[in-house]
Amino acid sequence: EVSSLEISLKIKEQALAEERALREAHSAAAANWKHQINNMHGQALDEITQDMKELAAKFACRMSVFQDGENELAKLVSAMEGSISRISESQNCPDEKNVTSI
Repeated sequence: EVSSLEISLKIKEQALAEERALREAHSAAAANWKHQINNMHGQALDEITQDMKELAAKFACRMSVFQDGENELAKLVSAMEGSISRISESQNCPDEKNVTSI
């Protein structure tokens, strides 16, 4: 015959086993979530890094285009100044320094 003490002990052992199983499952789930979050975080950082590299390359390219355009504009202004000077000389225009205000 089984005593009530033995039944109570078996119930407590069963409850402890279930609690241990729940803790292990919770721990495994938490570790899994942590792993997934770390993976997502790593992927997000990789994507952000790649986006920043692409933006930096586009910016560098546009700055290069801007610099080239600025250089071309400077050449054009210089050429125009030279042309204006030559035209002024060929038409015997007075030098600006010698022109008096009216």
